[in-house]
Amino acid sequence: MPIDNQTAPLIQVVTVCLHAHRLVNTFPGQSVVVVGLGVTGQVHVQLAKAWGAYPVIGITRSAWKRGLAQELGADLTLPSGPDAVRGVMDATDGRARI
Repeated sequence: MPIDNQTAPLIQVVTVCLHAHRLVNTFPGQSVVVVGLGVTGQVHVQLAKAWGAYPVIGITRSAWKRGLAQELGADLTLPSGPDAVRGVMDATDGRARI
């Protein structure tokens, strides 16, 4: 069965993201922060949610990408910058390791 031209480019991205989540052993209830919400970051958001992570936090300077991440399941998105660390610490009740 041939793979269509819209799906084919995502295969490598998704497999790399899957490998990364397996290496860090993402599990239900674990907080996940995704820094950078390009294509790879958006896939990381979706995988973290699919594996039950909470909260899933996305960080990027792009308001459009933050909105997309929320549509794809991010629990919280933050603009990059000095306030991002404080936002992550607040969202994880100070449990984040940065």
